[in-house]
Amino acid sequence: MLRIMSLVLVLLFTFRLTAQEVTPAALVGSWEGALDAGALKLRIGFVLKENDKKELAGTMFSIDQGNVAIALDKTIIKGREVRLQMTRQGISYIGTLNEAGDTLTGHWLQGLGKLPLTLKKVPGLTRLNRPQEPKPPFPYQSEEVTYENADAKVKLAGTLTLPSRYCANSRLL
Repeated sequence: MLRIMSLVLVLLFTFRLTAQEVTPAALVGSWEGALDAGALKLRIGFVLKENDKKELAGTMFSIDQGNVAIALDKTIIKGREVRLQMTRQGISYIGTLNEAGDTLTGHWLQGLGKLPLTLKKVPGLTRLNRPQEPKPPFPYQSEEVTYENADAKVKLAGTLTLPSRYCANSRLL
């Protein structure tokens, strides 16, 4: 009877330990949160994936700073703790995954600074609305044009845009 109880306790203890281990597959996806630097809030996103060796890899995006992308140099998983590093930039994120597997609570470390950062698993990172990157239909005519200079062996190409009501016989200022 004592042997059976001991075996049950060992199995329960082992199950408890393995239940707390985070696998790279559990972290695959998009994670987003906001750094609170006083008057400034910066949204940070991570897109994590498994590489060919089944290790965690990915990219960090600074959403509010033009979606600057920085590849992760190193990822470390110990228990439920996750460390994402970008060594050249002197940046690390250390967070703990909750039981539900949808929130990482931790800190952003950069230089001597340490800021709290909670990341939530999201279907995709926030995309900024950039009106300077127009999408069709455009309020103007556009035409792809090319010019070839055979003597110089050069070909120039570009997009010609004209007002919607452009007439070839009208004067352009």
